[in-house]
Amino acid sequence: MEINEKINETLKEFNIDLDLGLLYLLSLHYNLKTLTFFPNNVKRRIHSTGIISIGKKGIIWKIELFQNNHKEDNFLWVKTEYVSLFKDKNRERGGKVREATLRMKALFSENPEIRKDDVINATKMYLGNTDANYIRLPHYFIKKGKGTDVISDLLDWIDKLKENQTESNFERNSTSNTIK
Repeated sequence: MEINEKINETLKEFNIDLDLGLLYLLSLHYNLKTLTFFPNNVKRRIHSTGIISIGKKGIIWKIELFQNNHKEDNFLWVKTEYVSLFKDKNRERGGKVREATLRMKALFSENPEIRKDDVINATKMYLGNTDANYIRLPHYFIKKGKGTDVISDLLDWIDKLKENQTESNFERNSTSNTIK
């Protein structure tokens, strides 16, 4: 991924050190715990550039941090398909697209055998079997917790989906169900 050239131009225009400015913006983008290391005057100067603004739903990027990148397009389905499933089931559960996308990328990186269809079908199965008032937020469904307390409902539902598929295949191949 390449940093958007407009970001570099804006930081230069406001006489902000490129390395320091980019480091701060990357920390914001990836929600790193390093934000406390930046002096308040640096934060104020970067916020005054208009690159970002803080809204009710968090950070709003007025200038995208990265150049348009085909790798990012590969995960556009997280917003358009995956998160929208939650929103269709319960309007209050249809947010956190950026967090869901980051966690989905990590999930695919750690589990290369999983496919998009597995995720979508397991999610549909979960949503079909869970009361709308009690469904998780999309990013927490992928992964919640830290260290040894990490849980992944999505991985559990993918396992259930594969179990059901295996049982269906077994039943179809059974001699009692086969027409002779």
